[in-house]
Parts: sequence; C-alpha cells; structure tokens
Amino acid sequence: MESSIAREASSPEVGRFLTLNSLNLENGASSFQLELADDGVATLTFDLPDEKVNVLSRTILSELDAVLDQLAGMPATGLLVCSGKPGQFVAGAKIEELLPTEGNSMDDILASLEKGQTVFARFEALPYPTVALIDGACLGGGAEFALTMDERVATNQPKTQIGLPEVKLGLIPGWGGTQRLSRVVGLDHALKAITTGKPFTASEAEAIGLVFDAVPVERLIEEGHRVLAELVANEKWKTGREQKRAPLPMTAEQIDYCRRMTTAQIRQRNRGEYPAPFAAIEAICDGASVSIEEGLAAERAAGKKVFGGSVASAMIGIFFEQNRLKKFRGVTTSEPEPAGFASVGVLGAGTMGAGIAAASASCGIRTIMADVDQSRIDSGLVSFRRALGQATEAEALARLNTTTDSTVLGQVDIVIEAVTESEPLKAEVHSALAEVLPEESLQATNTSTISVSRLAKSAADPARFVGLHFFNPVNRMRLVEVIRGEATSDQTVVTAVALAKRLGKTPVVVQDSPGFLVNRILLPYMNEAIVLLCEGADIDLIDRVAMEWGMPMGPIALNDLVGLDVTMGAFRVLEEAAEMGQRWMLTRLLDDLVAAGRMGDKTGAGFRKLGRRGRRENDPALDEFLARHSTDTRKIGAEEIEGRLFSVLLLEAARAWEDRIVAEPGDVDMGLVLGTGFPQFRGGPLRHCDQVGAGVVIATAQPYFDSGLGARFDAPKILRNNADTGAMFYPKHGGRT
Repeated sequence: MESSIAREASSPEVGRFLTLNSLNLENGASSFQLELADDGVATLTFDLPDEKVNVLSRTILSELDAVLDQLAGMPATGLLVCSGKPGQFVAGAKIEELLPTEGNSMDDILASLEKGQTVFARFEALPYPTVALIDGACLGGGAEFALTMDERVATNQPKTQIGLPEVKLGLIPGWGGTQRLSRVVGLDHALKAITTGKPFTASEAEAIGLVFDAVPVERLIEEGHRVLAELVANEKWKTGREQKRAPLPMTAEQIDYCRRMTTAQIRQRNRGEYPAPFAAIEAICDGASVSIEEGLAAERAAGKKVFGGSVASAMIGIFFEQNRLKKFRGVTTSEPEPAGFASVGVLGAGTMGAGIAAASASCGIRTIMADVDQSRIDSGLVSFRRALGQATEAEALARLNTTTDSTVLGQVDIVIEAVTESEPLKAEVHSALAEVLPEESLQATNTSTISVSRLAKSAADPARFVGLHFFNPVNRMRLVEVIRGEATSDQTVVTAVALAKRLGKTPVVVQDSPGFLVNRILLPYMNEAIVLLCEGADIDLIDRVAMEWGMPMGPIALNDLVGLDVTMGAFRVLEEAAEMGQRWMLTRLLDDLVAAGRMGDKTGAGFRKLGRRGRRENDPALDEFLARHSTDTRKIGAEEIEGRLFSVLLLEAARAWEDRIVAEPGDVDMGLVLGTGFPQFRGGPLRHCDQVGAGVVIATAQPYFDSGLGARFDAPKILRNNADTGAMFYPKHGGRT
C-alpha cells in the first residue's frame, strides 16, 4: 500500500526521488520504502506486506538495520518516518518472539532485546534530524522506535495512542523505552506511563512534550515538513540528542524520592504477584543518573527478571486467548453469517435486565425493556441510569423504550429474558413470547444454572433459542456465556456471539450442561469454603488465604455478595446432576441461614453482617448456626485451606475441558479470568496446571482424597495423563504456551 506521504512526495511539484532500489539495498527488503527528494528531505515508509498492522520482529529489525546502512550515508538534510497503513503507525513488537517456546529460548529473547537496542541506537545517531509522523496506534516497540527520533508529530484523531503497555503483558519496554521516555517527558510522567501501561492520547502527548504537535490528519505531512525545517534551521536536534544521551538533570535524592513514591503506589494495588512494574521502576530510576548507554544496560538487567518468567507467560497467554476470542464466530465452520439485530428486547427490569438493556442501548441498538408493572419499570430505569456513564446517558435513554405490554416485544429481532431464576417462571415467559415474536426473531434466556435445552421446549422454535449468561454487574463484567442447547442452530449461535461482541463483551460458547462453565468450576470452590467453615476453619483465614493466592475476594465474602439463596439454588443444580452430584459434599448450613432470612449482603446479614458504611463484619450470631452444622472443631491451617479450595477448583476445570463443554482450553481459562477474577498472573486454571505441573496439582489433592474427603479430590483422567506423559493443556508451540 502506498502511503499518503509517499503519494504526495511522488508528485511532480516536489521533485526527483531516489527509490529504495536505486539506493542499492542489498537484501531487497520490502517492508520499508525510502525516497529522497531534491530538497534533501527523505521519507522512510514502514509498510509490512500482506498485514493489516505494522509490527516489529527480528526480521524487521534486520531489514531496518540494512536500511540504516543506506540512511547513514545518504545525502539528506532530514528524514520523515511514516506508516504506509492509514490510521496505524506501529502496533508494537511481535509478541510470539518474546515468549519462550521450544524454538525460542531465553538466549534468543535476550539477543533480540539487545539487537533492538543496537538498531534503535543507530537510528538515533543518524547525521541529520528525524521526525516521526504518527497516525493511529504507536505502542510498545512502535513507541520505542518513535522515541529514537528527534521529534514526533501526531494526528489528533481518537485512534492515535502513544504508549508503552508492556507491563500489561508482564514485561517491560526492552528496546530503550525505559530510558528515552524519561529523557523526553521527565521522570514522573515516564514512571506513571510505563508502570501502568496506560497510553497517551495525542493531546495528552502534546501537553507533556512527547509529541511536538497534534494536528488533523490532513495536516500531518505539512506539519512534519515544517517541524523538520525548523530542526534543520536552528540545529536544535543536536542539543536534544545530547540531552537524551546524558543523565537526567536530577539529584540522587530526587530520583530516589520518585522511586520510593512510585513503588509505594504500585504496592497499594499489587501485592507482588506482578513483578513487571517493579522491574520497570528499577530500569527507569537506575538509568536516570547515568548515560544512555549505561541506562540501556540497566534496562537489559531489569528485563532479565521478567522476560521468560511465569507471570509474563501467563499474561501473554491471556493476550493470545483474548485475540482468538475476538475473531471466533462461535462455530468452527465458515457459515452461516449472523442474522441482523437492529433491535433488542429485554424482558425483566431487575438488576440484570436493566444492566443488559443499558449495555444494548449504549451501543447504539434500539432497545425495549419490559416488565409486568410500572413500579418495576421505574426501578429498572434507576438501575439503567446507574449502569451508564454520564457521557452516554442521554443518547442511551433516547434509544430505550419501556413497556408493561410484552406484546410490544414482537417488534424486536432478539428478546433476552432476564426474570427471576425459576425454571417454571422462565418456561411460562418463553411460552408467552412464542405467541408474539416474529418467526425470524431469536429467544434468549439470561440464566446461570437452568438447562437451556429444557427451556427451549417452551420457545417458538428451539433452533432459535440460546442462553446468554451475563455476569453481575453487567456494565463491568466482560464475560458472556453463550449457552448452546441441544437444538440451538449454528446461525443462532453466531448471531448471539455477534450480539455479545456488539455489546462490548467477550463471549465464550458453552455446551448446555450443569452449571455451564464458570459456575460449574466456581461453585465447588465456594462450597468447599463452607465445608471448611463447618469443620472448624476460621472464617477470616479462609478468605485471607484465597485473596493471598490471588482471588479478588474470599469465597465466604463471595457467597454473601452473590446471595445465599442464589448460591443455594445453584448448589442444588450441581448436586442433582448425576455425575457431579457424586462429587458434592453439601452442608445444609445454607438452608438454615436462608430460612432465617440471612441471605447475605442484600439482607444485611449472611455469614457476616453489614456494619457501618456497608463493611462486612464478623457476626457472633453466626456461631449458633455453625454449632448446629459443625462436623469438627479442629484447627485448620492456611496450607490445608489453600490446598482444598484450589484443588477442587483446578480439578473441576480439568474435568470441564475433559468433557469438552467448550471448544478450547483457553475458553476455560478466559471464562474464569473474566467471570470470576481468577488471577491473571496465573493465566487461568488450566494454564496454571501446566505451569506448576499436573503432577504437583494431583499430589496436592491426593491426600484429601485418600483421607476420605470425597471424589471431588480425585484427579480426572486427562490430568493424570498429563502427569504421566508430560502432555500439557497448552503445547509449547506457535507462541501458545
């Protein structure tokens, strides 16, 4: 693709050009096009062939190194660097090359980092000023490349973002970004940007001096020439380079203060599970008081602490799975295409229904929210507004209609039922909907436990019936389980997946089975916490152990948050499932608490009570209930609590994949990461099994099985096979490890 800059440069008015071939580039690299105008201004265009985005790889670095041989001796007065892909500068580095696999050793990774530093240092030393013309994403290695240039000009369109997000993959910038950003924008801005991974908009970048100017896209070329001419005229580029090579003009005390403050801020939200931000602080601050060459050595030293580590592997794995799910249509065939959905109906104006309606209306879809009376509608509108951001409230409200007449739903393309989790009620609702919906409309149920195949029997056409399990709160939880019933058609599935993506969610397709995916794996963990409590384990220790393992909250607190009546109903579903019921050791403590009106946070008391400011507090009244259901009074330590909680979770995750209720192991992991807050630094339950070893997982659970605690601690065949043969859920190849 010929860039707009290249097109302008090749016009007769600009003058004569030397092309790449006439400059005798020996390896015939095709990713870069180089042109030199009569006025001495050269243009280097990066356009990776047959790819939608530009990424930097070892091959590209070698090509750029060869281009530099020509650039260094070229009779140019200045250089403009741009992308041949409109709206996209450089998306970053090729992530696969940063992940250790059978064909990519740690030595290969470290050599690649040093190669990138060397090539970028050569670029920074060109004997004339350089300006990057940034339109669109300029991230990771792309931003590091832009930082080697004397100035940067960016377009002020929303898609233009400049940043170093490596910490979100468990890494740090490795091609000089930790050193050059602080020398361009200052230590404070660099520390914040790199340790959070948050990119800058064009206007933010202009405000801190990361770019010289932010202009409309049609002015980018003109402004680039103007900035380059100014650099040539005043030779400011030479002093700028001297500053970038030198230490920062700060005292050791000032640098140390920035180090300590940033470290303290990171520790508030990171208990040490994510080492990359701390490694970044080390690289940035160690390099601030020395030359750029010494700073690059500090970056390499800090990089060795995170590149190739288990956290980076886990987070890169999540990155790959997210990208896979973005592309997955819901079925493995190329057909059919999803049906259109210009309108969505939501039946039920409770918390979930209002949240689903808000997600639909805020995404530009005409939405109807229905319920049986106006008081429920009014309450739903309060929840609807709460789920919206202020910026989108007016627009979303304009797309929402409410009604107490369910026949109005006959106007929509898909109706999502979100009434109380009761199978008879839901069946009745869908039977009534079948009478009013057009023949081509889809029926969906937002259920967390009820069989979609059974409910489909009440629908107009079971082939056009699907489960859409949203998670609470809808506006914050990204996961949607698309539940495929026995009769659900491929087209219904791909349409449901497309709708979930339109709503900004990540859909995972799950076969209809007890508990579906997330609840099947999470509920045994939540139940085990209650069993431990009845055996004498300390309530606070149970929750603390889970949180120290990486969960966002403890399982006892989670029971209270979800609602003990809801949890009890979900437990019953799994208990009644033939195979799963054999693995349950269900205490009736929940029945007793619910019968007493202690249903959790929503009633002010469950396992704990809500105190001042809504904080959960231990409640002495719980002791009476525990005494009635106590099975032991022994002291249970943190090691046993951790071993039992996470053994049942990991083993059930392996069983879910063994039963093939989803298409990929990554579906299991993404379901738990997005649906439960399973720690990203562990990569999901199956990836965690791979990283610690199947044998270790089995050895942790086996003593509990041998002591008679039940079949929930008996490892499934697939995990035993992995332990015996060395097989893994994620084979080490192709970047997926």
